[in-house]
Amino acid sequence: MADTAKALTPSETAAFCSQVTLLLRAGIPLYEGISLLLEDAEDERTRSILRVMTEKLDENAPLYLALRATGVFPDYMVSMAEIGAASGRLEEVMSSLSAYYEREQAMQARIRSAVAYPVLLFAMMSAVVILLAAKVLPMFRQVLEQLGGEMPAAAGAVMQVGMSAGTVLAWVLPGLLVLILLGALWGKTAPGKAFFGRLAATSVFTRKIASKSAAGRFASAMSLMLASGMDTDAALEMVPAVLENPYLGRKVEECRRMMKEGSSFSEAVAKAGIFPALFARMLTVGVKTGATDTVLAKLAGLYEDELEEALDRAVSLVEPLLIAVLSVVVGVILISVMLPLVGVMSSIG
Repeated sequence: MADTAKALTPSETAAFCSQVTLLLRAGIPLYEGISLLLEDAEDERTRSILRVMTEKLDENAPLYLALRATGVFPDYMVSMAEIGAASGRLEEVMSSLSAYYEREQAMQARIRSAVAYPVLLFAMMSAVVILLAAKVLPMFRQVLEQLGGEMPAAAGAVMQVGMSAGTVLAWVLPGLLVLILLGALWGKTAPGKAFFGRLAATSVFTRKIASKSAAGRFASAMSLMLASGMDTDAALEMVPAVLENPYLGRKVEECRRMMKEGSSFSEAVAKAGIFPALFARMLTVGVKTGATDTVLAKLAGLYEDELEEALDRAVSLVEPLLIAVLSVVVGVILISVMLPLVGVMSSIG
């Protein structure tokens, strides 16, 4: 096992699959090709991974065993490499895996960018609130006392609310940032991924987006496996591992059960509710015309488009809500400054 506990990212996995595809197309034996990659590797982690692979390949082990020995490649990729080797279509499988993980990386980047802006906006506006409450309000109270102004009871209450809001945020915001950081780190582990997958699938705010994402993964993975020569039942047995959505995983199991009872693949998918009615009809046509993998690849693209639109809608709803909430807090603090100021100006006048 290589000393590389951290799993490869989708972009790193896609790049490796692309390199292996080029080696196979050029007719270079895998041992020689991986050895060349090892010579060109620029960092120790990559060299460690490739060194383990060359050792296994030197023992005449197939590619999937070399991948598994490193411990950093996704189980789905290792299984697909085994299928590709068994079916004699390893080059096609690795090329398809490269495209698959490129889509995974693009989708993850899209989700991160959709989440990043609201979080940054919240952090910036919270910093403004904390600055007003921690610096401006105490300074203004001191000036007001030096001027001998008598603060109205209502103004004093508003000022106290403003200072309390700033104090709460001063404690809550750092705690939230620490929790987000710890959650992001834990989310890269297998238990963390499983937990956040279940959370996204059950939360009322993310349930639809998680469902579309999982359905898109199902279509993409099934397309890849069927195109690689795997039979439908074996593909359905393997696909739940990449869904990260327990609800869709149960639907896939229901689909397998109905197929064992005599239903066709398209009928079982429709009855299990994996796809909506229109997509299920498209799959039925694909099965009848012998283009199941092609139709599934098309459905995966449609789900990607739908997911992007859903993310855009979610962000468009969150942004104004966040701005409104924080604007109210800022407004309370500003009013707590303005009301006493008006009272002092009146008394001076």
